[in-house]
Amino acid sequence: MMKIKWIWIGIILYMISFGGNYMYFQSQQLDEPVFLDHYYEFYMHDNMQQLMSLYYLSNKNDASIISHVSVDDVTLYVHRDPYFFMEDGSPSYDKEFRYHYLRSVELYLQSYTLMEKMETEGELKFEHMTIHYEDGSSSDVNVGQVHIQGTYPNGHGAFGNGTSEGYITQQKFISYAQQPVTIEEIEVPLDLLHHNVVGKVQVDNGQVELVQNSEQLEQPQSWVYEHAYIGWTQTKGMNVAHIAYPFTLAEGDRLETFWQFHPKKPAYYQFAIKIKGKTATGESFNDINLVWDKPYLNQEDVNYYTETKGGRK
Repeated sequence: MMKIKWIWIGIILYMISFGGNYMYFQSQQLDEPVFLDHYYEFYMHDNMQQLMSLYYLSNKNDASIISHVSVDDVTLYVHRDPYFFMEDGSPSYDKEFRYHYLRSVELYLQSYTLMEKMETEGELKFEHMTIHYEDGSSSDVNVGQVHIQGTYPNGHGAFGNGTSEGYITQQKFISYAQQPVTIEEIEVPLDLLHHNVVGKVQVDNGQVELVQNSEQLEQPQSWVYEHAYIGWTQTKGMNVAHIAYPFTLAEGDRLETFWQFHPKKPAYYQFAIKIKGKTATGESFNDINLVWDKPYLNQEDVNYYTETKGGRK
């Protein structure tokens, strides 16, 4: 009799444990896919097919297939490579997490409606888009900030022999002035200097001293000092947001810029930092440093997105 009693106690405890685990599993499920943040800047090139990759989190049992997306009156269609589907017919995934898959969708940046938009307005800016699935359903999602423009801005290149170094959440550019120049602005798009990016500028010339703009001496974003970022703290230079323009460089002077991305708010970056100014002969230049940064997501990052962007059942 005692043995039967302990058997029933074991069964009850198992059911309680199973029920608790199931309830927790259900609490982690998403009502719909959660798109990560992207900070993208694209320039359209004639006769060049471009793709835009967007990343999202979905439940492991979610077999929904994206057919196209729409932004206002612009439609963008999905590019599917031979590895788009898994054996069971569901979309393939980039990385597996405890309860979710990280998946991606590639969109053609060529469609009649987009070309028409570019011809009439010259650009397309958006933070939200509507995702359309093959089963006829749709959902409105926030994808970060995307800016699609015309061709690269024209301008004489004043720097050469440059190098770049990229690490996770950090990027550095080094370039050399090919002639005497006056730098009038270092432009960072998408208002990133007020969100997830900080930058420093250093000039390798003892005769040049960067001057602070007293009207722009706002404190750097607090997250820079909340974590021990060796690259940021050890890199010399002035905060790019504090520089008083213009400043001049002689031929051969080195210009170094360092960029730190918020590691606790992982995002996908693809944009151009523009160095604008004039040469000694008065010719305008517009040099471009292309930034590409892709996070290496962990479970903590996934939790951040599912909690801040919602979607849990």
